[in-house]
Order: sequence, then structure tokens, then C-alpha cells
Amino acid sequence: MFYWKFLNLPEPPEYLKQQALAVVDQPDPGPITNPHIQYAHGRSLYQNGQAHGRSSGFGIRTVSVELEDWIEQNIVPTRRVGVGSTVPGLDHVGPHRDQSRDYSLLYLLRSGGQNATTKFWELKTPAPLEYYYSNYDDLIQVDQVTAPVGQWYILNAKMIHSVENVVEGRVSIQVGLMSDQVPKAWLE
Repeated sequence: MFYWKFLNLPEPPEYLKQQALAVVDQPDPGPITNPHIQYAHGRSLYQNGQAHGRSSGFGIRTVSVELEDWIEQNIVPTRRVGVGSTVPGLDHVGPHRDQSRDYSLLYLLRSGGQNATTKFWELKTPAPLEYYYSNYDDLIQVDQVTAPVGQWYILNAKMIHSVENVVEGRVSIQVGLMSDQVPKAWLE
């Protein structure tokens, strides 16, 4: 099963990275482009039969046409590009499956914390798939990745995944891709 992979892709120019950071650092960063995130943000999480904090959403915001053009010309032909960020102080982006994309190509600008890790999960017992999971007790961890700042990686967004230990706020350039947009070499 494919969960994630580091990719050797061109680094975004510094001015585009600064544009992306400026979007999330302003007092009112503007609307998010993935409206389903409202259901994920702030939901209570549980583990070992106890409260396990609250989930931060990972809101994606538009950065600029320049960033979209650069991604399209240097990485992959798509306009589904933005900057994603968590809310500082919330430790988790709780377990979920993405609704609007099959794969997420990520370039970390801020890790979210020294121990920030993306974890992949499967259900302990067969059940219909949901988009959001609030109880870690229903899941089994099957993989994880701790990506460094400044590294492209792709993850299978249809697999249940979470991001843990992001107390400082995680920020990444995100490219949403459907299966037919992903070069086969990226998944091998």
C-alpha cells in the first residue's frame, strides 16, 4: 500500500515561500479554499478512553497566481495550489481522509514542532470509511513520516492520516492532485 514518498523536485523560489508565509502570518489570512475543513477544526479527540485534545483543521488558502504558475511550469500541471496551516497550540490534525483530492504534494515551510509527524492509520475492525475519526482507539497505526522543512513529499490523501505534535503551527505549500494527475514515478 502506498502511504507517502519523499520526492526530489525543484525548490520553490524564496520569494514564493515568503508569499505563502505572509498569507498565514497576517491577522486575517482570508477564506480557506477547502470548506469541508469546518467539520474537522475543533473536534474533540479521544485515546485510551480519555480526552486527547482538540483537532486543528488544516485550512488551505490561495497564495498567488505566481505560485500557481511556478508549480504548473516546474512541478505538475495543476492550479490546485495553496498554503495550508494549522492553528498553533492545537497538538493534532486528527485522523481523517481528504475529501477533495486523492494525493497531496507537500513542501513544508514550518514543521509545527520538533516532533511533528504525519501518521497513517487503518481501522481495527471493518467498517464503512468516514472522512473524520475522533477516536484513536478505533485505529491501528501502519506508517508515519517526519518530513523536514524544505522537502517535497507526496502522501496518499485517501488513506486515514493525522498530523501529531504540531503545537507550534505547521505551514506547507500544498498541491492537491487526483490520481490521473500524479506521475507514476512518484508512486513507485
